[in-house]
Amino acid sequence: EILSGLVGSEMCIRDSLMRVGGDWSINTGNSFYGGVQFSKTSWDAMGGQEFAAYPHQASKAEQIIVAERLEDVQGMGAWPVCGAGY
Repeated sequence: EILSGLVGSEMCIRDSLMRVGGDWSINTGNSFYGGVQFSKTSWDAMGGQEFAAYPHQASKAEQIIVAERLEDVQGMGAWPVCGAGY
């Protein structure tokens, strides 16, 4: 299974992963990083720095932890395209 531990945001995380080909370490230069496609601002605000300077440098498990924090704070609005349907 690609993910474990995410409930409300699971579909949006999967959507992000599909867009990046399931690559948790992706950095395409579009200002979004990792499998969840975090912005650097969101990563830092949710304490991602405890794991790595940039999301794409963190492990899958670490990115999921930060995604859960982000969902707790922003709800599905953290993923505006996908989250609009929830």
